[in-house]
Amino acid sequence: MDLEGLRRDLAAGEVGDIFLQLVGIFVASSPAWLDAVIASFAEGRMEDVRRATRAYKSRALSIRADRLAIVLHAMERGAIRGDERCIDLLPELVRSHRAAQTQLILVLEGEPSAPVQVPADGR
Repeated sequence: MDLEGLRRDLAAGEVGDIFLQLVGIFVASSPAWLDAVIASFAEGRMEDVRRATRAYKSRALSIRADRLAIVLHAMERGAIRGDERCIDLLPELVRSHRAAQTQLILVLEGEPSAPVQVPADGR
């Protein structure tokens, strides 16, 4: 996650110091986006999976959570094709979501934004 690059780009864009606000909004909102993806899969609605993954992907890209966005993109492509096997990416989505959340929470708490390793089981 290139948080320093995001901070520089926001400053260069003369939009004021909204970095922490943007991070805070993502941290507060992304659990609901993850839940929407999971619920869509649970109900077998591939069009809703596509919509949910696309929406979450655009938000992940806005804060440069690249790994999370890559997983969401792969799931979205599968949903577009109607390939229900894209659910196999769900464990990686949860891991990527948790890693992004952990790193962003550290930023909000004033800690360095070093990459965070999340165990394979996502805990």
